[in-house]
Amino acid sequence: MAALQLYQWIWPLCQPNRRRPADKPMAVLGLGMPRTGTESLKAALEELGYATYHGFEPAGNPGDCVTWCNLIERKKKTKRDMTMTTTKSAGRGGEADALTANDFDKVLGHCQAVSDTPSICFADEMIAAYPNAKIILNHRPDIDAWKKSISAVVGRNEALIGIVVKKLLVLFSPELFWLQQHVNRIDFDTLWRGDIVENATTVYKEHYAHLEKIAPPERTLRWCVQDGWEPLCEFLGKPVPNKPFPHKNTPEEQQKVLAKRLWPLARDAILRFILTTVAVTAGGSWLWARWR
Repeated sequence: MAALQLYQWIWPLCQPNRRRPADKPMAVLGLGMPRTGTESLKAALEELGYATYHGFEPAGNPGDCVTWCNLIERKKKTKRDMTMTTTKSAGRGGEADALTANDFDKVLGHCQAVSDTPSICFADEMIAAYPNAKIILNHRPDIDAWKKSISAVVGRNEALIGIVVKKLLVLFSPELFWLQQHVNRIDFDTLWRGDIVENATTVYKEHYAHLEKIAPPERTLRWCVQDGWEPLCEFLGKPVPNKPFPHKNTPEEQQKVLAKRLWPLARDAILRFILTTVAVTAGGSWLWARWR
C-alpha cells in the first residue's frame, strides 16, 4: 500500500467516486474468465437494460485503475491478515477491512452488471457484497480452444503495446502508468499468477471449480454464448429480444479497441518525453557552457 501511495503522488489521477442510485441495484455478476464471450455477454446484458462494466472500461477511464489497484491490495492484505493470525482481535480487524458494496460502488455505481476482469478477481467479495445479484458463469465448452484463444491474444497485445510503451512511455503518462499497474497487479499477478500462457488451463479449471462451490445455486446460471438468448432471458426474467444474439470482441476487434484507447495516451506521452528530453538537454548544455 505504501508503494501505491507513492505512485499516486508521482503519477496523480483523479479516482472515481460514483454513487449507486437506490433504484438501480447491482443485478448481474458475469464471473466467467476472459475470452469466454465476456464482451458478447456485456452487449446482451445492455440490450436487456443493464449498464455493464467490462474489462475494456479501465482503458477508457484510467482513474478507475487507481481504485482497482487499491482494492486488490486491500484484498491481499485482508487475506494475509486472516491467514497469519487466528487471534480474535486480528480476526475482527480483517473482517473490518473486508471489501463491501460501498467500496465497489465507487467504481461500479453507474452499472448494474459486470463482466470480465477486473471484477472476476473479486468474485468472492462481490458475491457477498451484492447478495441479490444473479451470477452468470459464462464459459467455453472446449478448454483447449479457449487456451489457444487466450494465448493468441497475449501475443497480439504484446506486439501492439511493446517494450517502449511498457518501460518508457508509462513514466511520462499517469494514465499509461496506472493502466500498466492495473494489468500487472490484477491480471498478471492475481488472475494469471505470473504467467498467462503457462497457467491458463490450471487457472481456468480452478476458477470455475471454486465458483461452482461458493456461488448459491439459486442465483447461478452456467452459460455459454452458444446457448443464446433463451436461457439467459429466462434466468433474468426478461423477454427474448427479436434480434440475433450479439457476437463481439473477435481478436481483430479487441486490437482495434485497444489501439483506439491507447494511442491518444501514447501520443501525449511521446510529446512529454520529447519536451523533457529537450529541456534536460538544453539545461545540461547551459550548465556545461557556464562551468567548463
